[in-house]
Amino acid sequence: MTAPRTLAPERWLTATFRPAGRLDGPAAADLAGALGAVAVSADMIVLDLGASSITDLGAFVAAMRPVADGLARPERCLLLLNGSPALERAVLDAGLPAAVLSLDPGA
Repeated sequence: MTAPRTLAPERWLTATFRPAGRLDGPAAADLAGALGAVAVSADMIVLDLGASSITDLGAFVAAMRPVADGLARPERCLLLLNGSPALERAVLDAGLPAAVLSLDPGA
């Protein structure tokens, strides 16, 4: 893995991903690989799940663990947007260092 680059304190890099379709085990692993490549130089990764469905929450959370762990430092994070209440529960139960935010007020 490439060593993280150091940004000047006044700079901030946010990367946003919006995968579409089913995020089953292999798709979640592929996504995690892409996120991991960006995480070495990003302060925050926003993963908008609004166009995707997660078929196996456990596999998804496990795939996201290396990315979330790598971003679990001051002023860095993995933010999962449009996550379902079930995903939020899975993230909490697994102790994944990520934030889940539903933009659906009814969720």
